[in-house]
Amino acid sequence: MRKKLWAFILVTILLLQAYSSVAFAVSEKEITASELSFCNSDVPHGGAGNGVNTTITSGTSRAPTTSTPNSIYEQVGTDGSVMSRTFYDSNGNAFSRQDFIHPHFDKATQQYLQPHEHNTTFNQNGQPTGTTVNPVPPGY
Repeated sequence: MRKKLWAFILVTILLLQAYSSVAFAVSEKEITASELSFCNSDVPHGGAGNGVNTTITSGTSRAPTTSTPNSIYEQVGTDGSVMSRTFYDSNGNAFSRQDFIHPHFDKATQQYLQPHEHNTTFNQNGQPTGTTVNPVPPGY
């Protein structure tokens, strides 16, 4: 399960950073996109030399509303399990939060979503324009 979570994180970062060189800080070891065993050579993951990095940090407190641009924050429990994962855009705004430990009631479907993802959109000035909640696909 943990490998699937890391695979999801890395694939998501690749998609977010399409056409950029991507590096991941994982357990104090830098891993570039070309070193990922599941990375298909046909998938565009950027040109060399533009210096875009994605930092993954973790802590026990809730994720801040803003953080380092193009980064990920994982809220972890005392047992080390990931409770939530927050993704930040190029302006440092939290645009996606995945919650794994509590359900969210969806009024439209009258169902509980567990796990679920909060997605926020922003206008050109960086102001939030809306939030949606969707289920997180199985395996992530």
